[in-house]
Amino acid sequence: MSHLPVIVGMGGINPAGRTSGHQAFRRTVLDALPADQQRQTLEGLAALMRLVKHSENGWHDSTGQSVDAPAQSLRDQVLNHTLIRRNEDPRFSRPRPAR
Repeated sequence: MSHLPVIVGMGGINPAGRTSGHQAFRRTVLDALPADQQRQTLEGLAALMRLVKHSENGWHDSTGQSVDAPAQSLRDQVLNHTLIRRNEDPRFSRPRPAR
């Protein structure tokens, strides 16, 4: 039996990304997409995550440095920080005080 990913919600921002352009679905099936759609999805998610910003001068990171191929250079970071994962906010991972 094969595993089937199930998208349980649409709208706004969810763990896979933005629903406009069905980024959540595209992120879920990323490895099955053609290379150009993979690139577009990764660039869109990187921009959504504020890792890069696009302007008429191309892609730039948060410090203003030029980024030639954000889909390649940020792929691992985008993949590791989207979809179902541990909550990365340290406020939610502190041990609870003993009572």
